[in-house]
Amino acid sequence: MPFPLPKLELVGIPGFAGGGMENWGLITFDPSKLYVKPGSSDQKNRRFVGNPSGKPVRHVMSSWTKQAGFPLIFATLKNQMLELKQAKFISPNSNGNGYWTVPITPCCDSYETCHSFLFSKKSASFDLNQFVGCSCTPNSLQSGNQVANEGVLDDINALTFTHQLPFTNLLTFVDAFSEDTNYREIASLLEITKKAVTIAADATPKLFICIKKIFIRLFENIFLELGWNTKPNEAKWHGILRSIVLTMLAVLGPEATIKEATGRALPSCPDARIILEALNLLVADGVATGDVNYGISNLSWEGHETAWTWLKDNWDTLSETIDSIDNVISKIVSPFTTVEKAAEVKAFFASQTRASITEAVDSAVQQVIRANAAAINLEATLNTTLQLASQALHRVSVKMGFGRRQSICWAVLLVFSCFELTLGNPVPEDYGTGAENFTGQLQLPKFAVPSRYELRLKPDLVDFTFSGSVNIELDIVSETKFLVYNAVELTILLGDISFNSSKSDKVFKPLRSWQFGEEDQIMVLEFDENLPIGSGVLSISNFQGILNDELRGFYRSYYFVNGEKRYMAVTQFEPLDARRCFPCWDEPALKAKFQITLDVPSDLMALSNMPILDEKIDGNLKTVSYQESPVMSTYLVAVVVGLFDYVENHTSNGAKVRVYCPVGKSDTGTFALDVAVKSLEIYKQFFGFPYALPKLDLIGIPQFAAGAMENWGLVTFRPELLYTKPEFRNLQAAGVIAHELGHQWTGDLVTMEWWTHLWLNEGFATWLSSYALSRMFPDSKTWFLFTKSTAGILRVDALPTSHPIEIPIHNTSEIEGIFDGITYDKGAAVLRMLQTYLGPRVFQRSLAAYVKRYSWSNANTEDLWTVLAKVSGKPVRQVMSPWTKQAGFPLIFAKVHNQKLELKQTQFLSTGSHGNGLWTVPITLCCGSYRTCHSFLLNKKSENVLAGSLPSCPDAQIVLEALNFLISPEVSGKNAFVQVYNLRPQGRETAWLWLQDNWDTILNIFDVGVGPVIKNIVSAFASVEKASEVRAFFASRTLPSFADMLEQSIQQILKNSRWVHNIQKEKNLAEVVQQLSHGNC
Repeated sequence: MPFPLPKLELVGIPGFAGGGMENWGLITFDPSKLYVKPGSSDQKNRRFVGNPSGKPVRHVMSSWTKQAGFPLIFATLKNQMLELKQAKFISPNSNGNGYWTVPITPCCDSYETCHSFLFSKKSASFDLNQFVGCSCTPNSLQSGNQVANEGVLDDINALTFTHQLPFTNLLTFVDAFSEDTNYREIASLLEITKKAVTIAADATPKLFICIKKIFIRLFENIFLELGWNTKPNEAKWHGILRSIVLTMLAVLGPEATIKEATGRALPSCPDARIILEALNLLVADGVATGDVNYGISNLSWEGHETAWTWLKDNWDTLSETIDSIDNVISKIVSPFTTVEKAAEVKAFFASQTRASITEAVDSAVQQVIRANAAAINLEATLNTTLQLASQALHRVSVKMGFGRRQSICWAVLLVFSCFELTLGNPVPEDYGTGAENFTGQLQLPKFAVPSRYELRLKPDLVDFTFSGSVNIELDIVSETKFLVYNAVELTILLGDISFNSSKSDKVFKPLRSWQFGEEDQIMVLEFDENLPIGSGVLSISNFQGILNDELRGFYRSYYFVNGEKRYMAVTQFEPLDARRCFPCWDEPALKAKFQITLDVPSDLMALSNMPILDEKIDGNLKTVSYQESPVMSTYLVAVVVGLFDYVENHTSNGAKVRVYCPVGKSDTGTFALDVAVKSLEIYKQFFGFPYALPKLDLIGIPQFAAGAMENWGLVTFRPELLYTKPEFRNLQAAGVIAHELGHQWTGDLVTMEWWTHLWLNEGFATWLSSYALSRMFPDSKTWFLFTKSTAGILRVDALPTSHPIEIPIHNTSEIEGIFDGITYDKGAAVLRMLQTYLGPRVFQRSLAAYVKRYSWSNANTEDLWTVLAKVSGKPVRQVMSPWTKQAGFPLIFAKVHNQKLELKQTQFLSTGSHGNGLWTVPITLCCGSYRTCHSFLLNKKSENVLAGSLPSCPDAQIVLEALNFLISPEVSGKNAFVQVYNLRPQGRETAWLWLQDNWDTILNIFDVGVGPVIKNIVSAFASVEKASEVRAFFASRTLPSFADMLEQSIQQILKNSRWVHNIQKEKNLAEVVQQLSHGNC
């Protein structure tokens, strides 16, 4: 059948997140996956898709989908007969019982000359003349497809190091590539070389030098072919190959090569001629566009002017061929720091930028140049401009539906083109007596404090309005005839307002009221006399508002049920938008209980923070009342009204968990439900008490400004971050779910005192989500991804315009701007650092104590430090305050000199200058593992500590002396530490004897971290006898804390032993080594 639509369009999108997206009729791509130069190699490497052919697909494929594992195919070529055997591959050196129907495709010289047949027995023979029609020889390996060669190398690597192939085979295959210059194949050879040279030292010490020379010759031959300098019409990848091959030669150690390489690297080269030559290579024919970024990384300071001239001279070529041209521009021009240079850059792009270069790229260039100029006080007005950009960012992203990266580009563009941007409405001139005192204030006056809201809302999903009423229980704590609360975009009539005091039967009616718009967002009531001190109730019997489409406050969202467009009513109150739904004291510290009632169409479902208490239906309308909530902040109140399906489960303590899904798609919520329940159990164990509410609902909102929102008991999400196909494991969604559920403890139960301390919510939840994911999905590399995220935010934090984690708020308009990577990712990173400093167990106990201490209340950063210091006994405030109260981070210089570790710190700035910041840095020296660490504090600009160096010492006496020094009283008193990993063969036996002789002392010092010490000393042994010796010594000394690691170490010794044994049995090894080393041994 033909393509069913009348048209199909393909388009490349700069900055596209994936490789491509199969939108029906309009497919979007990363430009590098779609556009190629005519005649380039990319265009020739097409993929071929066969037509349906009536083949026995079920018979072939069932064996692959219905059993675990995969086959190892043994192939032998004899007189054009291909003899095949298969066995299930199980590492190391054993076979399973499965067998597969394997499509075998012999190819002669290229993938375009191939025929296929099925291999469905344990063994069989095939005549290649019948299939391929050409002679297949060992030389075909060299002339074949580069992908095939790379695959062969990877297979040989895996098979050799699991003892399936002899070591001589590995050496022979490696030698076959001695004149190869293919990038991917050389990359595979690098991995093989590292392993082979290491194991050869133990397996055959006599031939080790010769085997090392084989690999040196391999890479020297490749490098001789490449040469030091570029050549006319040089092949693709050759420039990158030089760097890779030089790296390996540096490891292997031929002095002539290393000497010649000195000074030739582009990043550190001050010679403009060499820089220009290298840059010209990047625009030569055949060089991949992605290599340009690689080539200009780490330009020397002197090289930037040369590179800037080169960029201008080659602009037409670069702008047409490089999709990530914004990165190239940034790397070249960002170090410039003068107004003249900024003007030059702007002038060039004003006249040269073409339509293919996006407006976002141009904005980024302006931002980089302006930011650097401002850093040295060359543009006095820039700071004000950047503040306006921060204020505009959220509005742009919300109103235009952009993500963070896009909204930054548009916000900067908006602000730089409109320096007189103003926000909010003008304040009326006639305030009335005293009312003017409440405008322009950061927070509400505290002469009245709320304790309970009785709130009723009635959304109209036809006219898109809502009405409501509220009774607010207040404590009047000082004399006042004013009440001041938050309300914006609400219609409230003076006659609908009254106050009743518990100390008086009089009903107090306000004389007049003022509503101040977007700038202050308050309503001021003035009474004719002071209100009685004590409890009372402020009643507002009617207020009205718009069910807006701005994705904030009380708003409308649309969805589809059986193809019919429907509307739902949704709330999104963080940070300052509860006031757009009902009159309230809209600050996080002003917690109160909430009794909520909703009047909604009877055919719809109505959700709120708490379980339903009562439901009454009256014709087309139903009234739903909810249980009273515990005390919580106004920004956590939530309401959702619409039509949904759901899936349900319960936690171990009986809390009901539901994921509400689109109608007819409840299966898309099963993964989220599983993650939610598991997250709650993990956090219950971490904090020592369960989730605090009787129910938890999760729901996706089709039009939603944020990624998710942690409303207590009713968490809202973007649909793509909640719903997923049942068979898929969506780790991004799992991370967001775990983040929001972490907030149920840190954010909802314990809430930051004011927005300055937002990181106590978001930094904690970010760290907790990684913790939960690492427990739920141990194979997900969660902490590796966490580190990558930290590295990304450090690039932002290195800018002079960065801000502290605790950022002072001077105006409520600044609050939305602090929901950024510094608050989330850097906040989480300093917690991760603190975890390492205190130790995981103490850190966990300390956080649990903090959450218990401030449950149902608010806390600030100082409160956290106080609790952690009390539990841990360490100076947490002195260590951590510099990390949260100042922007940036330190660059640590470390040098070992005369057994002393010399440390210096200075603030790192991307401008190349150094800041004045000073941090207290927990320095952790680790021995082979993060579980074996000693820590000390660097709280000065420079400091010296004792250190030791074992790994590189071949003298057994020196090794023993250093090991004894490690456990001496002198060292323990001076925070010294000595590494015991990477021991040379001469030192292993010494270290093993030392470990046995000093076991009780070592166990006392390292305690639960002794496992890695054992592993680092014994796992490199390579004999059955040594494995037995290790097992015998620990037979009566094994503790649970290191039992698993001990057994892994013994198994590694046995594995090494088998490998050494296999190598030693290879009768022709000496002959092959002599041959491959060309008689040099």
